[in-house]
Amino acid sequence: MIGSKYIIIDWKTWAQGMTTSNFTEDGGFGKGTGGASSSAVNPIASPGLMHFPAASVDKSGTLAGEIIMSCEDSQSVSPADKIVVSKTASGAGAKFYKYKSGTLTIASTNGTDSTRTYEQGMSDMTNFGGYVYGTSRTAVFEYVTSTGTVSQSYYDLTASYSNANLVPHPVLVYENNLFYGNGNKLLRQTAIGVAPVVILTLDTQQVIVALGIDPGSGLMLISTSNVPNIDGTLTPIAKVLYYDGFSNKPRKSVIVDDMITCFYTVGGTVFIGYGQNIGYWTGTGIQFLRALNISLDRTQLLFKHHITNLGSVLYILENEKILAYGEVIQGQGKSWWYLYQNYPSGSSVTIRSLFDLPSNKLGYSFSSAKFYTIDTSSTSDKDTNALLFSRKYNFPRPVTFNSVVIDYGSTITASTTIATVYLFLDNGDAPLIATVTTTQSGTYTFTCPYPTAMTRSIQIRYSPSTNLGIEKATIFYNDKE
Repeated sequence: MIGSKYIIIDWKTWAQGMTTSNFTEDGGFGKGTGGASSSAVNPIASPGLMHFPAASVDKSGTLAGEIIMSCEDSQSVSPADKIVVSKTASGAGAKFYKYKSGTLTIASTNGTDSTRTYEQGMSDMTNFGGYVYGTSRTAVFEYVTSTGTVSQSYYDLTASYSNANLVPHPVLVYENNLFYGNGNKLLRQTAIGVAPVVILTLDTQQVIVALGIDPGSGLMLISTSNVPNIDGTLTPIAKVLYYDGFSNKPRKSVIVDDMITCFYTVGGTVFIGYGQNIGYWTGTGIQFLRALNISLDRTQLLFKHHITNLGSVLYILENEKILAYGEVIQGQGKSWWYLYQNYPSGSSVTIRSLFDLPSNKLGYSFSSAKFYTIDTSSTSDKDTNALLFSRKYNFPRPVTFNSVVIDYGSTITASTTIATVYLFLDNGDAPLIATVTTTQSGTYTFTCPYPTAMTRSIQIRYSPSTNLGIEKATIFYNDKE
């Protein structure tokens, strides 16, 4: 007998995104249980359907080391899709690449730096005047991408701290000038080929950590800490300064709750990394958005090259996962979901950098000297780690679970395994209730029957074998008589 009561999981559910944990109801589908999570899901490829992301594509080629930073190529003639810099495992050395049409090509002149040290959170890069400029621990480099020539020690960076090796060197283009953070000093470069000069000197107890732009006032944002704190393990006095780019002192200073590691603007909102969290800048302080599952370590904290966007959707590195934040369906509010989890071979390997690419693609590099891309708009195949949990539905009294009926957005291919479906009960049991397959052609619906189970909570785990989009799932149950 089909249950007299039901729960419908459909487009409104997908639009609510992922819950904060398996014990909250602040999302449409569950974060997961038993150490697993809703990972490698893609609710935006076909709005209204729950799909799974396409399989990642290995673009490592001749890559050596791990990519730690990237930026656009602003040259006017045949620009690359991205300029990237990789470092060795120890950080002592780097290689400079163009990425274009699916291929990494090392710079033809001085493409390898065997002398200087490059680190996440400390090194940064950006395009300026058709060139690319960036930083190591001790120097600014200049990459003339049109000729493939790198000057690895374009300008020497020094700082007055005994532990200067922990001082970040962020870069920012602001008001047609290029700025570098260097300890308590802000340097300004006015044109390509010109040496930077000190434009602002802060108190010796302030260390510049991150640079950004406030879209409301148009002023530069400068994040500072009173001690070098590259791994975020200390509790410093942290500030955000407003600066106009030319005066000898900031316009305004705001003390904040924790050291801000990056400013990243999408749609007029300045998202910020701070501690093990992501939030946004209100103009006078930090507004919390979500706690991140990351360690207090420079390779994992939310620095500039651990966050990017494609259109209005924000993507964030969370250890071995890529966390997405944005609107699934216009007007339904923003929500969270994991676009990607784990290394393609299935083992857990930390992602080291994340960046946008043309044609709705993301690029990401692993600590294992591998570089992959993923097409966020494709539903042609499926990532190996795709997994979807429903939200955990709790009942005040025991109910009798009856079945789940799944409706798909296109027909089920006959004699093909589409997915396996599991039922999580309040006693910890998680029986397999169905393998989705049929010998019929032209059907859109599959019923997952199961001998009645009594429980005070119901949660469905859906493990896809193909990328067939789910339109809705209906859970049928009865009150216990």
